[in-house]
Amino acid sequence: MKENPLLVSCREATILVEKKLQGDLSLVGHVQLALHTAICAACRTYLRQSTKIDGILKGQLNKSQQHPDSHALEERIISRLNNQE
Repeated sequence: MKENPLLVSCREATILVEKKLQGDLSLVGHVQLALHTAICAACRTYLRQSTKIDGILKGQLNKSQQHPDSHALEERIISRLNNQE
C-alpha cells in the first residue's frame, strides 16, 4: 500500500511553516500543512509561535525603516564621505 503524499512528518511540517512565512508555499504545501496541524498539537503550536515571532520581527523592521532621522543620517554620511574625497 502506498503512503498518502498529503501526510507529512513533523520535520517536513516545520519546513512548510517556514515556507508559509516566506510566502513561498504551494497549494499542495498548504494542504499538507493544514492536514498535519489538524492532527499534531506540537506543530500547531510551532506554527502559531513562528507566525507571532515573524510578525514581531517584521513590525520592528518596519519601525526601524520609518525612523524619521534615517534620511537626515543618510545625508550626513554622504556629506562626510564627499568631504573626504
